[in-house]
Amino acid sequence: MTAATFDPFHYLAAAATGCLEAQRALADSAIEMVLNGGDPDPVTTLSEGLIFARLAAAHGDVSDDERVVGMLMITAWLCDDGGASELRGEAMARVAMLADAGVEAAEIQLASDAEQATPEIMALAQAYRGRMMKTAEVV
Repeated sequence: MTAATFDPFHYLAAAATGCLEAQRALADSAIEMVLNGGDPDPVTTLSEGLIFARLAAAHGDVSDDERVVGMLMITAWLCDDGGASELRGEAMARVAMLADAGVEAAEIQLASDAEQATPEIMALAQAYRGRMMKTAEVV
């Protein structure tokens, strides 16, 4: 699947009704477009893809949460404005929740992230984690 052959409109209606495979396809297409290097605005492309990645992650599969974390970190790396801290905070919160779920790689990543994170990112991570945990209780 290349950016030239991928038609996102084919997947939008299915993604809007909760189709996990359509949500994943839209998220993955954003990643492919950015990684293939031909995207003139990779931050916007990944930000839009993150909408679908987050929806897919809401279904509860660990691999979807891992996709979101990866996309958040790539987007943060590409950001040249203050939004990078927000993205890193959300990513760290998601890694912490994966660690809570027993994902060993997440436990290792969380320890590394905690050593490198600024106090601002730590506070954002705690806030995001609290909000995501409240949402999980409601669902």
